[in-house]
This record gives sequence, C-alpha cells and structure tokens, in this order.
Amino acid sequence: MPTSPDVPPMYGPPYMMPPRPARLTRFVPFLLGLLLLAALLCLHASIFVGVTLSTDSTAAARQVLAIAFFVLMDVVVSFLFIFAFFFAMRPDTTEATRRGVFLITSVLLLGWLIAMSGVLFSFIRFFP
Repeated sequence: MPTSPDVPPMYGPPYMMPPRPARLTRFVPFLLGLLLLAALLCLHASIFVGVTLSTDSTAAARQVLAIAFFVLMDVVVSFLFIFAFFFAMRPDTTEATRRGVFLITSVLLLGWLIAMSGVLFSFIRFFP
C-alpha cells in the first residue's frame, strides 16, 4: 500500500540502548581488592607472628598501634585498588585518565610494599 509523503511512517528507527557492563566487570574489582587485602594481611601476619608484646606498657601500646597502622594501611591500599578499577571501567573516562589512575595506584602499592618491608624488619629488631 503506497503512502503519501505527508504521512509520517508508523515506526521510527530502533532506539539503540548502550551496552550494559557485564556482571563480571562489576565483580572483578571487588574480588581482586579482597584478594590483595588478604595477601597483604597474610604477609603482615607472617611477619608479626614471632613478635611478642613487651612487658612495658608503653612499648606494648606502641606495638599494638604499629600493627593497627599496618593493617589499616593494607585496607586503604586495597580499597584504593578497588576504586581505581571502578573508575577506570567507566565508559566516559579517557585513556589518559585511565593510565594515570592505574599508574598512581601501582606506584602507591609498590611504594607501600617496599616501605613496609624495610619498616617491618627494623620494627622487629627494635622490639625484642
């Protein structure tokens, strides 16, 4: 049946929906961040197992504060890793921003591992 040029078509072009992110890309940053947290906590636990608390109350308090500092820094580094992954997976993020976020995160993680190894071994020697 021919239509006249004055009559608009019954249906327009199909609306293109943006692709939804896969469920795996939502789950992977959490999994990697939790695995990183578990690995860092296991590393610190293996180093702190041989450390006994001192009989002096101020030295024992310092030891507990140092252990809490290392645990909280592990949590901060792993959550920074998770947020960097989520930020980099956003579709509106440019490639340069993505690289910068990953560079900052990797430098912080490597810096924390290097600084932590030197500080922990001196910590163990300082507190018998």
